[in-house]
This record gives sequence, structure tokens and C-alpha cells, in this order.
Amino acid sequence: MEENHQEQKPFKSNYNVELCSFPPPPPPQFQYGSFAYDIKLNLGDWQPSRDDFRYVSIQAYKLCDHDLRFKYLDITQSVSEQMFAYD
Repeated sequence: MEENHQEQKPFKSNYNVELCSFPPPPPPQFQYGSFAYDIKLNLGDWQPSRDDFRYVSIQAYKLCDHDLRFKYLDITQSVSEQMFAYD
């Protein structure tokens, strides 16, 4: 869930940030155990600058400074699908 936090925080709320899971659905590929997201910025033909990339990287390092712990959840595939149904 913190990845979601990381990717949405650097962008102002008036921009739509869409999370794209990997491997891509449909259907959800939970059997691979992947917890990686790319994001899709719906900003037309905007091209990010080096400073934009640098800013996002800085935010990721700041998140690492929080030393957040991830806990393993042993759950069924159906529970996983419910948890991520809207991602």
C-alpha cells in the first residue's frame, strides 16, 4: 500500500494518477507474487523533465527514510482479488 502512497503523493490532486499493476491484468496475475506498479499520468502529450524525475526519486528516498515495514499476508487468491479490485 505504501507504493500507492509514494506514486500519488508527488502529483497535485487535480491530476489523475492511474496505477498499472505488473504483470498487467486482465485477469489479475496474483500467482506471480508481484507487488510492483507503474503509473499512467493522463496528461496528454506532457513529457517529464529531468527535474520531474529527480523530484519523484527524492520522494521515494524520503519514503525510505520512514523505515516502514511490510508484513507478509498469507491470504487466498479470492481475498487478494477483493483487496485490489479497484486498483
